[in-house]
Amino acid sequence: TPDSNSGCLLHIQMPHKVMPKSVEPQGRYKDHGKIYAVGGAKLEATFDAEAHKKALRPMGQWSTTEVACGPDGTVTVKLNGVP
Repeated sequence: TPDSNSGCLLHIQMPHKVMPKSVEPQGRYKDHGKIYAVGGAKLEATFDAEAHKKALRPMGQWSTTEVACGPDGTVTVKLNGVP
């Protein structure tokens, strides 16, 4: 479903808890690839809704997510090869 939830927590900070302070590239269909701040983390992020719309495959087909963390703390996400 469009509301099914998935994601990948990055840059996790202590203390260890269920939703730690971190950054999450979202895997949920309707927000696939969008980056969220979790647990009080601070984040400056951009989201290209038009690129998302073009890259996202139809519901029921597999989409791939590529996440890269740079040495300067940046996080980039590609959805089906599209940044």
